[in-house]
Amino acid sequence: SGSPFTQWNKGVKAASCDLIWIAETDDSCDSQLLYHLVSSLQRSNAIFAWAQSSVVDETGLPLHSAHQWYNHIFPGLFDQDFSMDGSCFVRDHLSCINLIPNASAALFSRHRYLEAGLASESMRYSGDWLQWIKLTHGGQVCFVKHELNIFRSHSSSTRFSRDLRIFFAENLVCMSTALALRQQPSLLDRSRDSTVVIKLFKLLHAFKHP
Repeated sequence: SGSPFTQWNKGVKAASCDLIWIAETDDSCDSQLLYHLVSSLQRSNAIFAWAQSSVVDETGLPLHSAHQWYNHIFPGLFDQDFSMDGSCFVRDHLSCINLIPNASAALFSRHRYLEAGLASESMRYSGDWLQWIKLTHGGQVCFVKHELNIFRSHSSSTRFSRDLRIFFAENLVCMSTALALRQQPSLLDRSRDSTVVIKLFKLLHAFKHP
């Protein structure tokens, strides 16, 4: 189908164990990645764990940490390991931006993946973000601060050849889904919503006026 999320769904459905690691074709990792992720899942009784990624170019030359993509939005949050209720994670963080930009940095429960619903095979760019929202909302999540995943960035990759109209429209779907998962928000929650709504309007404006 051309969608990576079709392959995700096929792999998860075919798996015989409950822990799933989606290792993408051109990524690599530290030999201790799975050890740390499994340990975090067991320690926190979590259904989803991920580690920090480092970004390299096509030749393997280090570029930067994925940390820099979102540290300005949530300063200090990813400086330490943490465990968090998934509903809070979606509400306060994942509703604003995809904080797990590389699938091979994550380890998660097959049972929870299937329970949350299969990944959208019609999405071209943001199917991972939408799946993380659905998946992590149902349990505890944990983060490992060490750069144990290596993400190779290609100039010819999806990130560099986006149809911006589709990209922004899919982002709106993800953000609105995260907001819809909130149940009976308090006044404080509504004040938090304003930040996300502002971003939604900015994305919508860009979608209408490319």
